[in-house]
Amino acid sequence: ESSNRLSITLDDYQSRARTTNPGELLVNAEIPESKAPLSLFQGYKVTFPEAEMLKENGKKKGKLNKRKIRGLLHETLSTSDAMSETASIDNEHKPLNQLIADRDRVVKENDRLHMQESRTISDIKRIEAEITALTAQKLHLEEDLTKYGERKIELVGQ
Repeated sequence: ESSNRLSITLDDYQSRARTTNPGELLVNAEIPESKAPLSLFQGYKVTFPEAEMLKENGKKKGKLNKRKIRGLLHETLSTSDAMSETASIDNEHKPLNQLIADRDRVVKENDRLHMQESRTISDIKRIEAEITALTAQKLHLEEDLTKYGERKIELVGQ
């Protein structure tokens, strides 16, 4: 009986051969377009700027240099070399920071324009409703005026 449990039947083998490998599914799957404003690599560079510095230097540095790069020792180091190194790191990532700031500015401007547009549409609808109400009131008053004129003619005719 135990040999029956371990043995693979021909049907089992054929059914396994017909099923697709999950790896094949991933290889054949379509990759959707990203709608993110920044790529994964750009985000990584911003999050871990020391990785870019290490790549540029060509060799790994110790913990002290990594902390300098991260800016953790910014207050404790007073040498001009350390300060200039930290400043150069900030300047390297300024364009990406500028892109992010520009994107945020555009988003805020777009939101502001959307709010102004919504407010203007709301004002137009309110004014149209007031015009409709005033037109109805004018028609009612004109009817009353016509009735007054008819009564006046009746009174003169008597």
